Amino acid sequence: MRKALLAAATLMLMPQVSMAEPPVADIGARSAEPPLATPVSPLPRVDLTIKDSDGLSHVIHVEVAADEQSQAYGLMNRKRLASDAGMLFWFGDSKPRWFWMKDTLIALDMLFVQYDGTIIHIHPNAQPLDESAVPSKGPVVAVIELNGGAAAGMGIKEGDKVFDSVYLNNMSATAKAVP
Repeated sequence: MRKALLAAATLMLMPQVSMAEPPVADIGARSAEPPLATPVSPLPRVDLTIKDSDGLSHVIHVEVAADEQSQAYGLMNRKRLASDAGMLFWFGDSKPRWFWMKDTLIALDMLFVQYDGTIIHIHPNAQPLDESAVPSKGPVVAVIELNGGAAAGMGIKEGDKVFDSVYLNNMSATAKAVP
């Protein structure tokens, strides 16, 4: 009898959890894909212009990771990235860098940028969750991450230039965006 009372008292103190199936409409609402949107981020944003070797310019809207914490987190756990968006990792000092894709869920292009804005290396389509080191192949002050395949899709190549008015501070009148 004591065991039965103890069991009954224990059950009464446990939180109530419904085992019933949720309504059908609720199931559909929860499983629907969220709309494609840029996630809300506390990071500063700037527009970069990348001028390719054919003379075309492409504007990329980037979040700026300029401190250790935001650089360590980067684009981890993002499920999507707008086609004209990316992340600028700004270091400020020029030295060799290594990146990886730990906890990154989408393929990315990595553009390694010198202080004058020159892209010295592009690592295309870095694979999600790959923890292999991706080297810059020389000293850089910044790395830009774009959707995997975006650099090739825009015709961006090593030797092309990145312009902005805040970080590289090299924006010129010749770097105008393609309409």
